Amino acid sequence: MAYFELLQRDYSDWMAQAAASAPVISSSDRGSEPLDSALLVVLQTALFDIEQAGIFCAVSASVAGTLASPKGTRLPLSHLSTYAPVEDESYPSLKRRMIETGAPSALVVALETHHARIQFAQRLAHALLTSPVDRQSARCQDDLEKLHDAWCRACRASLQASRTVRAALDEAGVAVERLAFDGREAIVLDAAQGARPCIDAAGGITVPGWAEKRKATRYAVNRPARALIEGVTIAVFIKDASMTGVGLAKVPRETLPGRAITIILAGDERITGRIAWSRNGAAGVSLDQSLPAGHDLLAGDAG
Repeated sequence: MAYFELLQRDYSDWMAQAAASAPVISSSDRGSEPLDSALLVVLQTALFDIEQAGIFCAVSASVAGTLASPKGTRLPLSHLSTYAPVEDESYPSLKRRMIETGAPSALVVALETHHARIQFAQRLAHALLTSPVDRQSARCQDDLEKLHDAWCRACRASLQASRTVRAALDEAGVAVERLAFDGREAIVLDAAQGARPCIDAAGGITVPGWAEKRKATRYAVNRPARALIEGVTIAVFIKDASMTGVGLAKVPRETLPGRAITIILAGDERITGRIAWSRNGAAGVSLDQSLPAGHDLLAGDAG
């Protein structure tokens, strides 16, 4: 399948699902109708993920652009996956909420384009890493140039999605702080324009400190706990944990992303965060404060 046909097919498939489920109406059709309150909560969580993913798109674009250049032999091809954005497991829930509430078409298109562009670039990177192609061949160089272009487009989509979500939240009167992502927008904009802002003068990869932290190891935990969600305490199961997040099982299926949660550990220790994604009884929690390096949850499988 040709380069852009794959992206067009994915995008068309999703728009067909949206049209079959609910009408996507334009902002002019909505008049002064406010956005659904539950959607606003989910959008606040989504904004963080979008802006964080934008940096990883910029790093990936910088790496692909360098590998496609004459000096690219200094970097191993494996770096194409080192800083690629992780799969956004919360997106299906957000997409469903947008469809159900008839979100403005500009918002729907911006978020779906962001998601589709990242998925497309990830597929190209995976194909390049798993195919037995000579690094010095013309075919490999051509593939690297296509991958660089795909990540540049993902950067542009990330910027547009961020601005569109912020505009929607601003219009709804929801105050959202600018995230301290070490000049995020300037880095992503440079990468979107074809520059390589995440490659230093020596040809090495340079990323903000928080990005290194985001790639921290996730440990299998496998232990029972309790969770407090909207005043109701339930029994849950902690599957895994990292410094910035916790994976849960046995979560009620109706639990929506964006909800505040308090996880109650042994000894009544409490950690707080928000539901980042929820699907089929499992959920991911983005913690309000990072766990310290020596925390019990980061010790690995506790049985």
